Amino acid sequence: MYEVDWRTSGKVTSHTIDEKSADTRFLLLVDALSTRYNKLPSDILKRSDTFDMLVYDVAVTYEKYVHSKNNKDGNVADFVNKDHIAEVGRKYYGKG
Repeated sequence: MYEVDWRTSGKVTSHTIDEKSADTRFLLLVDALSTRYNKLPSDILKRSDTFDMLVYDVAVTYEKYVHSKNNKDGNVADFVNKDHIAEVGRKYYGKG
């Protein structure tokens, strides 16, 4: 997948960091999961599935929401999808 070049000072892969790249985002997700759950990235790759990624994403988003709410350093409304709330209102209560 990625070539290891131990001769390159300070860099062990040929992977270029591009935050918009799907490869980079995937590697960062695996790193975040392994860090959070104290597992090796190879363990995450072997055992995790999309449910694990969903739980991680919800947990991290919620932590950011609570932090923003408690520290008043962000807009809590950024975490609320108003369109989704309106849709739920229409679906269950007939209004939005």
